Amino acid sequence: GRLSRTLSGRLCQRWDSQEPHPHTTTSSFIYSNLSVSGANNYCINPETLMGQLEGPGCSTMDPAERWQYCSIPLCSKFDSWM
Repeated sequence: GRLSRTLSGRLCQRWDSQEPHPHTTTSSFIYSNLSVSGANNYCINPETLMGQLEGPGCSTMDPAERWQYCSIPLCSKFDSWM
C-alpha cells in the first residue's frame, strides 16, 4: 500500500533520506518490488533486518520520535505462504 503516516498521525521519513533519523534500511529487497527511492515514505515491515519489530512502520519526520508503527494489519503465517 501507500500509507505514509503512523498510528499517531506522524508523517513517515523517506527511505532514501537519512534526516532526521539515520538508518541502515537501504537494501532494496525489503521494499517489495520498489527501489529504495520508489518506496518514498511508505510504511514497510523491515523485520527481516531489524528482528525486534512487531509490524509495519517507519522512521518519522519528528526529530523526537525515531520509529512508530503504522495501521496495517499483519498477514497470518498461512497467508504469507500463499
